[in-house]
Order: sequence, then C-alpha cells, then structure tokens
Amino acid sequence: MSIEVTPIPDSFAAMVSGIEISGNAAPEDVARTRQALLDHGVIVIRGQQFDDHQHVAFSRLFGEIELHTQRPGCCQTCPRSSR
Repeated sequence: MSIEVTPIPDSFAAMVSGIEISGNAAPEDVARTRQALLDHGVIVIRGQQFDDHQHVAFSRLFGEIELHTQRPGCCQTCPRSSR
C-alpha cells in the first residue's frame, strides 16, 4: 500500500493513510510519513490498532522519545525511552 498525504483544509495538519503503525513499516513509508510531519507540523493517522509497545516503537522511528515532565509515572506500564 502506498502512503497518501492529504492536507486538512483550514489547518496546518495533514491526514496520512496507507501506513500500518503496529507492524514493520517499510523505510520509504516511514520517510514519507516523517516528511509529512516536517511539512505540516501535525499528522493524523486514523484507524490504527496498536499496543503501548508498538506505539513506542513507531514513535522511536521519528527520534528520541521525551517523557512527560508534568506527570512523572503517569504511564507505569509503558515502555520507557532509551534512557
């Protein structure tokens, strides 16, 4: 499936479709999704089903994860960043 990036009217965000974030996304799909984030500032990827570990793994494809500073320990079961 190919990635499709659709700007959301009257906003700076874009809808990204054609990527499955719960599995092993192809490097070119990750690159296209990353570029959409850089181009639009916010991306929306709908219809995904993933657990905490898959969410963190996908997030790491975009860089180091920063933990929430105002609510330490808010997610006791979530995998932590590479610290």
